[in-house]
Amino acid sequence: VVIFDNLGVGRSTGTSPDAISGMADVAAQVISALDLGLVDVLGWSMGGMVVYALAQQHPHLVRRIVSAGSTPGMVPNSPPPPEKVSEIVRKPANDTDDFLYLFFPETPTGRELGVQHLNRLGQREEAFSPPVTPETFMAQAKAVIAWRGATGAYPRLGELTHPVLVANGVHDVMIPAFDSEAAAEKLPNATLKLSDDAGTCFLFREDIPFPRDITACP
Repeated sequence: VVIFDNLGVGRSTGTSPDAISGMADVAAQVISALDLGLVDVLGWSMGGMVVYALAQQHPHLVRRIVSAGSTPGMVPNSPPPPEKVSEIVRKPANDTDDFLYLFFPETPTGRELGVQHLNRLGQREEAFSPPVTPETFMAQAKAVIAWRGATGAYPRLGELTHPVLVANGVHDVMIPAFDSEAAAEKLPNATLKLSDDAGTCFLFREDIPFPRDITACP
């Protein structure tokens, strides 16, 4: 398993691309530099956008795709996120309630599992990655807005013949599960997995067998 920070993110230096296509090109450069050959790619949230673009721009590098809590962009009739999402994202600092709202459903079970997840993060001994800089935040925001409005992969999804696992929580407030359903319908070789009583952080919940779903995907 290879995990990397894109340019300008975490411990990677450089300037973050302000387009999803640019982030996908960086991922292709990493794959080629490590001489990995044909790879399975998993992207969560914005990373899911990147793997769609990677498969379209560099199809010879990709064997299978996993898009988690994400969107191919430009999905017709996709419902906009609640205004509260924008209010939280614009805050200079977020508290526990903010994180729970964005990543877990507003149900007793969802909140309990969300608190458990945050507590697990607090137990880690290694240092966290450096915070995202304002410059990188603005570049990423520009990239995501363009992806969802003009540069997304949805119109060309029918060209992707790779096996694709499309997964999300039913109650994702940032990227609606509607987008996952639309992507799975348009992709020629897709498997759709939607988790009940879950949000975009469904893949970090111990009660959801996401690793098993990945290995079971053709």
